[in-house]
Amino acid sequence: MNRNRAALVIDDTESRRVVRSTLEGANHVCAVFVSAAALLRGMRREDHDLVLIGVDRGGDWRALLEQRSHWTRPSATVILLGPSASGAMALDAGADDFVAMPVAGAELLARVQTARRRQAVSTVRPPAEHAGCAIDEGTCSLRSARARVELTAREMAVARLMFAHAGKLVSRRQIALGVWGCDEDIIGRSIEQHMYQLRRKLRRCVGDSLTLRSVYGSGYRLDVASHRLAEETRT
Repeated sequence: MNRNRAALVIDDTESRRVVRSTLEGANHVCAVFVSAAALLRGMRREDHDLVLIGVDRGGDWRALLEQRSHWTRPSATVILLGPSASGAMALDAGADDFVAMPVAGAELLARVQTARRRQAVSTVRPPAEHAGCAIDEGTCSLRSARARVELTAREMAVARLMFAHAGKLVSRRQIALGVWGCDEDIIGRSIEQHMYQLRRKLRRCVGDSLTLRSVYGSGYRLDVASHRLAEETRT
């Protein structure tokens, strides 16, 4: 029987004990790392499909997420643990989910399963390419004949969603649920901030061939140049 591999870097002793015993009871092999630097080295050498990081490490966890594209498995499910007030910040930084401390084993397993289901759904979407711009999952970037532009893990999720619905309005609620896994009121202005960054990176990748437009009071739409020309011709 294949066993899942989990990587842990959690300072709080009791939380680490609960997480480890819960995961090992659910058929995971756990590797415990003593520092963010050690975890980063491990993620570059070994194939872990689940990563759990305590946000009580100061800013170390942000650096870990920023290096996600360099992991052996960038698609690994990443769950952050910390005070409940840190949840929105953790999700905004690119985690797949968040578990509040003190950790409850049943909730942890439910969060892991939910995050993996969301990732499985995104995996079966049609190829993400429009106007010569493709989402490169392997390098976590946008790629075209003109340039390759790196994305954060959260920008990648936003891009994947918008590419899958190119030419159609995607509501703020759809974006919040599809990318952050929560209602839009929880994540505040994170949607606007990520859309702004993605818009800039699309422009660097393919110029005006793809335009990410804000639809006031509703959501966003990814316009492909050929679609816009066709609409202008009809009018």
